[in-house]
Amino acid sequence: MTSRQNPLLKTYRELHDARGRRDHGLWLLEGVHLVDEALRHGLSLHSVLWSRRLPPGLLERVPSGVRLEEVDDDLLDYVSTTKTAQAVAAAVKMPADRRPDPGRAWLVLDAVSDPGNLGNLVRTGAAAGIGGVVLWGACADPGNPKALRSSAGTLLWVPVVPGSEEVLAGRDLVAATSHPGACYDDPGLDGLWRGPVALVIGSEAHGVSAEVVARLKNAVHIPMAPGVESLNAAAAGAVLLFHVGRLRRS
Repeated sequence: MTSRQNPLLKTYRELHDARGRRDHGLWLLEGVHLVDEALRHGLSLHSVLWSRRLPPGLLERVPSGVRLEEVDDDLLDYVSTTKTAQAVAAAVKMPADRRPDPGRAWLVLDAVSDPGNLGNLVRTGAAAGIGGVVLWGACADPGNPKALRSSAGTLLWVPVVPGSEEVLAGRDLVAATSHPGACYDDPGLDGLWRGPVALVIGSEAHGVSAEVVARLKNAVHIPMAPGVESLNAAAAGAVLLFHVGRLRRS
């Protein structure tokens, strides 16, 4: 494959945008780690583009029937969303709908619009043992290539579902807030954290929306040094998620 006019390369370029991803039903994976994650978790690959820089071992694991195309580095640069393309890119079918695990804590992202923050929070949640992620409001697209990279591939296998009253029925919603209130590690909250809880992280600019505030069971804050108003969404999520994970494992 040598021409940028090749239809497959055009498809890869269209996967840079949310509309293209919806139209094709595909996500773009860039780099060995993301392709490896897709293979480890049994996702269905549509095609793989690779250059001679690719270390041995990965292509041998690609199931038969998946289209494999060797391309020059300049063509990988053409389909890449980063300044320096890696040695492999793949198109993967969007993960099928998977319900969050009802026996674990959940993470609710309320209008988290930055794809890097979304990916980081999903990655942190996966490490802390969450059962799934609920996207409420105008969140970033989980198939955004930056979100996928930031998630280190966890977006490929952690259950992620759109938010609705039905999805959150029976869940105790607890939000992080910068305002005074209960401290997140108050022992009086331990029972809440161990129950059917969903931790809410609000948008970077506006915090938790009024719609979600109306459903909250509680709001907690993270104590900080004087003069500091707040943590960013990813940092606040990390503190709270690992606290909840530790309690639920104990």
